[in-house]
Order: sequence, then structure tokens, then C-alpha cells
Amino acid sequence: SVTLTEVSTGAEARRNLVEQLVTPVRYVQLVEQLVAAGVTTLIEVGPNRVLTRLNQRILPGKPVTILPMDVPQHPGREGLLRIQTVLASAPK
Repeated sequence: SVTLTEVSTGAEARRNLVEQLVTPVRYVQLVEQLVAAGVTTLIEVGPNRVLTRLNQRILPGKPVTILPMDVPQHPGREGLLRIQTVLASAPK
């Protein structure tokens, strides 16, 4: 995100995506803001666990669960079920 604010409409999402093409994304600030707001689980939906590793460097020692979807040992549906299980067992 370049604005560090939630988007709730398609128009806002489109504007945000356009801004990301010409403005640096403030990813570190975004992740820190999410955790400060009470987010306890981050799920990476993408290949190679790039954001998972980045999130681990940004949030060392923080009480946050960081889950990658792209785990070779748990492909496809098995990976989704793994994520579902972790989410279901997380404290409410």
C-alpha cells in the first residue's frame, strides 16, 4: 500500500494499484501498522515465500503467526487445509 489505509471499494483499489506503479510501496510500515492494530496472522498467497521471509525480518519476536501458502510439502488443497487448521486453532 502507498496510502497505509484500508480500501473498501473497487474504485479505491484501482486508484491504489495505479499509485503503486508510480509511488514506493510502504510495506514495512504497513506490516507494522497491521500488527499494531491487532492483526495476529499474516498469510502469504504467492510463490516462493518472499513476503513470508520479509515479514519474519520485519516482526522478529512479535506474537504474529506468518503462514506461506506456497509450501512444497503441502501443495494445493493440502496447503489450504493446513492454513484453515492453523486459523481454526488460533486464539480468538
